[in-house]
Amino acid sequence: MAIAIRIEEQKWPTGAQAHIGNAAHVGDVFPMIIVRLWPDEYGPGRMGINGQVMLDGNDVLWVTSVKEQTEWSEPNPVPGTWHWPPRT
Repeated sequence: MAIAIRIEEQKWPTGAQAHIGNAAHVGDVFPMIIVRLWPDEYGPGRMGINGQVMLDGNDVLWVTSVKEQTEWSEPNPVPGTWHWPPRT
């Protein structure tokens, strides 16, 4: 049943957000918008970042103080880290 119909029938709260999309799993790689840098959080030259991970659907995941994975080992990313896209 469409959300609009549920709202009309008072079966869906006005203003509620539905999270629609594909499931995310450990090891999946998603794009992220970096919104804040924490220089040297993990040692000299090892920054942490805050950002919004763009999931495969209508949702984002807010992450904080994420450590950079400095050695990219595709297809084995380290869960809970971020990395620059590999150059092609």
